[in-house]
Formats: sequence, structure tokens, C-alpha cells
Amino acid sequence: MNVPTISNRKKALFSAVLFALLLCAAGLAEGVLRVTCPWLADAYAAPIDPEAGYGITLGHRFSLNRFGFREADFPVERPAGETRILCLGDSITFGYGLTAESAWPKILEKGLQDLSAERVFCINAAGNAATTHEALALYGEQARGFGSSTVVLGFCMNDVRRKQHQNDVGRAGLERRGSDLRAWRYRLRKSYLFSAFDLVTAETVKRHLYPLSGRSWLEAHPYQLNSLGMTPESAQAWRDTLASLDNLQRQVAAEGSRLVVAAFPYQFQISDLAADNPYGIDRTRFAVDPFDRLQTFCSDRAIPYVNLREVFASARHAMLEKRLAWNELYIDYCHPNAAGQALAAHSIENAMIELENSRRPRWSGAPEGTGLARSSAAPPRRIPAFTHTSSTSSTLNW
Repeated sequence: MNVPTISNRKKALFSAVLFALLLCAAGLAEGVLRVTCPWLADAYAAPIDPEAGYGITLGHRFSLNRFGFREADFPVERPAGETRILCLGDSITFGYGLTAESAWPKILEKGLQDLSAERVFCINAAGNAATTHEALALYGEQARGFGSSTVVLGFCMNDVRRKQHQNDVGRAGLERRGSDLRAWRYRLRKSYLFSAFDLVTAETVKRHLYPLSGRSWLEAHPYQLNSLGMTPESAQAWRDTLASLDNLQRQVAAEGSRLVVAAFPYQFQISDLAADNPYGIDRTRFAVDPFDRLQTFCSDRAIPYVNLREVFASARHAMLEKRLAWNELYIDYCHPNAAGQALAAHSIENAMIELENSRRPRWSGAPEGTGLARSSAAPPRRIPAFTHTSSTSSTLNW
């Protein structure tokens, strides 16, 4: 019995027709997404596009100045009558998913300006995915000469990394040394269809595939969050991170400035609600409380420390009592939204006021540019967030 065969010509024709149909389907899906989901156009924190001259973070365009900061250009030398505050950190301080004005450095600037007779300029020198090691390098190589009276480091728990693991990216995710693969991925993200696929795939992996291994997505990084015991890797990551923080403190002090550390919590660290823990983090598996360890380190070195976990937990408790939405403080698992950024800014402002009051109770006669010469126009805000060298904070379980 003869089996009918398909000629190579028909196979090629069939493949061409199938390819054309798939192309048409993809084009139709792209068109539907462009109409129904316009937010997908700017769905990611993209690096600077050399052609467009700007980057995008969740729909908000940003540009960088000559220093690589999310700021307008400014002179290196501090002008007379200006108080400068240097804000270092990662994507939280950078203002991931928000406008520059909604990030805590600019809210802090406005709050301190209301209390100061001098001009206050908070320099947002943070970068997406930057670590404490990179903050140290930035200060020593570039920002040391800015004449900042205070340096505020926004610290997130994923900043605990081995020094050789520091991110090989440019300022603010510019990826000056990025690979061709990253460049192609950015180009593909201009497609609404690819952005949707990338978003769904990432969430599927985080929520469903990682738990199959017995660990959540965040727990799969023990050198960041110290889960599943204090492994040699995570112990070395802590040593490297605290060594960089200690070095930063020494360099800041050598310039006659002061360092303040503000520790930002992940969403799952502020309450026991499942809604605040979308990736199922088991906190009982952590070998060490990162906030306690960081506070002990800062206390031993008299570094002012702002524990934002206590602040966010208290605010979350108030929101639960008022039956507000679960995500009133966060964009995602770790990045505060505008309300969360404002809460952090006011807490840091209060810490700086406490510092100023301890040094100069009446806020009068401040040497120009060394601190804040207080205006009599407004009283300081009172937010119970500041812990200096005393008690160790504990997890607040509401």
C-alpha cells in the first residue's frame, strides 16, 4: 500500500501560510493590547534610550544629569546659603514607579525647606539595583566634593550582598556596560505583546514555580534575606555589606558630615496578612532579623538609624482598622508608592530634626552650610520613627 507523500513545495507553502497566520494573530493581539492596555507601553523601569534620551519607570519618564543622577544639573561646589543633603540608595530611593517629586528625597527636601532659613537641596544620587558597595564607591569617587552636610542612605534588605556580586550596571539602571541581550530585551519591550508576555511569565515564575522547590521567590536568595539558616554565603554577604557601610561612615565623617541610615521594609515584613505576603515568605525560616542586625551595627558606631519597619507596620495597622486597600503603601513586594514614600520622608525628616535638636537645641546660630538654620515658620513634625542608640526594635505583629 502506497502512503501518499507531501512534496517539499507543499511543505514550504504550508509553513509559509502557518507563519503568516501566526504573524497576523500576533499583529491582532498587539493592536488589541495597544487599545485596551496602553499602560503596557511604559510597564517597566527601562534603561535610558540613547535615541529618545530618557528612561521609563512604570510609565514615568526620567532623565539623568551629567553625574548620572535623577536630578537637574547642579554645580559641584555648594553655593553660599545652601544646605545640601546627599541621598544614596537603590530603586526605592530612586523612586521606582513614581515621578521624581514623589520619591522621598524630594519630599524630604520640601519638608526641611519649610523649616529652614537656608535653601535646602536634597540630591537624589540613588540608582536602580544599587548596593551599599556602589553607594560607597559613588561617594568616594564622585559625591564627596558636593559639600553635603548630611548623607542619608536608604537601605533595603536586598542590599546585603557579597562585594563581588555588586551590580555591573550604570547609574539609575543606565546599563552602560550592559550586554547585547539586555539591549535587545529593551527593544522588544517596546512591543505591547512582549511586555504582556514578560510580565505574566515573571509573575508565574515568582508565584508558582519557585514554591515547587520548597522556597519562595525571595527565599531563593539566602545571601539577601538570610533564609534557611545563616549559610557561609550569607554570612560573608553581611560582612562585606557592613564593611562597606563602616567605610562609608568613615569617609562621611572625614568630610565633616554625618551619615543617617534609613532601613526600608519589604511588604511582607510589616504585617501577618496573606495580602501583604503575595509570595508566601516564611519568616520563621530566617536565621537573623536584618533590622535588628543593622540597628545593632549602627548603635555600636553611633550612626543615626531610622527603622521604617516600625513606621510602616503602624501605618498598616491604622489602615486595617479603617479597612483601606491592602496596597496603600506599596507598588509591589518592596517598592513604596507615593504614600509610602511620603511616610518615609517625614520619618527621616523627624530623625534629622532630633539630630539637630541634640546638637543645637534652639536651632539658632548654625554655621552656614553645616546644618539647618531653622526658620520660625513651622514646628517639626512628630513621627515616632527614630531610634538612635538605644532599644532594639522587634517585629510588630498586628
